[in-house]
Amino acid sequence: ATFRGIIKEVYEIYTWVPAGTQQYFTRVLDPEKVGKRYEFVGKKASESIRNRYIDKLISKPRSFGDPFVRVGFEE
Repeated sequence: ATFRGIIKEVYEIYTWVPAGTQQYFTRVLDPEKVGKRYEFVGKKASESIRNRYIDKLISKPRSFGDPFVRVGFEE
């Protein structure tokens, strides 16, 4: 998870599912605003991984057409 190019949290993803299919405990989701989005089921990454990335700047330019930025992988 990022904000203005700074990594705020790192997750270990188990699977991707259509948005709105999981139970929410902290908010109410408007199904009409979901569209064709997806969300993941997972947990926070291990402390060693989180410490490696949290508060670091993503130096790659963000693609506004794709919400994902791969970090640590050669292209």
